[in-house]
Amino acid sequence: MGLSMNEKNRTVIRPGTVYWILCPFFIASGIFYSWGMSQAKPTDNPLFDMIATFLPAIIQIIVGLGFLLYSAVKRIIIDETGITSGVFLTPRKHYSWSEITNAYIIREAVAYSCKGYAGEKLIAKVPQAFNGYESLLYELEKRKIIQEDDLYEVAMGMVILNKIKLRDFFKKDNEK
Repeated sequence: MGLSMNEKNRTVIRPGTVYWILCPFFIASGIFYSWGMSQAKPTDNPLFDMIATFLPAIIQIIVGLGFLLYSAVKRIIIDETGITSGVFLTPRKHYSWSEITNAYIIREAVAYSCKGYAGEKLIAKVPQAFNGYESLLYELEKRKIIQEDDLYEVAMGMVILNKIKLRDFFKKDNEK
């Protein structure tokens, strides 16, 4: 079964492995916290013990389920006509390349997120941990939409470094 021409030239940007690892981590830490606190009764007050045991665990489990839901639902599609994006639980909206006015890289902690705008409206914010981040940068660069400043150069350097495996730094010249 062959893909149509439009499906071959489209890129789906979605949360990367980091988000899928965080889901079970938060859920498991909530369960282990609940189990650990139930083993050590800190006070003689049973109501306080129950609150101290289960409230933090429930919060961690909810955060883990939120990451899971976000990872399963979040998709940004790039094709030859433009970008299709949507906020959580809202219909997806398609923006043609002529509607996208600017895009730039922002620095958040260690991630260099790319924000795209149609006029004053934010249409997509893609962190570096998303699969397809590199394709988005190349597409925006090709269409002369992204601001090529210092943060853009750093983000492109990070993209290149992400491609290089650690073992490649330690190869001898005769092994290449």
